[in-house]
Order: sequence, then structure tokens, then C-alpha cells
Amino acid sequence: MMRAVIRNGSESLHLIGHVDPYNLESLRDHTTSMAGHGKLSLTIDVSPNDKARLEHHAGRWLARLSRAGAQVTVRKTPLSSI
Repeated sequence: MMRAVIRNGSESLHLIGHVDPYNLESLRDHTTSMAGHGKLSLTIDVSPNDKARLEHHAGRWLARLSRAGAQVTVRKTPLSSI
């Protein structure tokens, strides 16, 4: 499971779901659409069992986002707190 919070200064969006292609594509789409409206930050809390899956499917995209100036934070979090 993952919980993601996207912020751009004036808006925030919270996404909670499984680490799967559909949810990661949704996360990428929402992040991209919010990026043009202020300083972007993305925080993802992910269960320890899903961290490798997140890195495998979204690692390159998250690294590019960070290099572009967004604040990207990925934290392993126990499933019970997601």
C-alpha cells in the first residue's frame, strides 16, 4: 500500500492505494498536472513490502521529477499507519 500527498502551494491531493500500474499512472498524471501551478512537493509513504515495487515501476520517473526541482520524499511506513 501507499499513501501519496501532492502539493503545489495552492492545492493538495491525497492518493491512497495499492502499488500497481494503475495507481502509479494516476499518481504520475496528477503530479504532472499539478506541477505547472507552483512549487511541487510529493511525499509517498509506502509499506516496506511495496517499496521495491514502487522503485522498480516509478523510480526513474521520481528521480526525473526530483532533478526537475520538485521535492520528492519516499518513506517506508508500517502498513498499519497507511
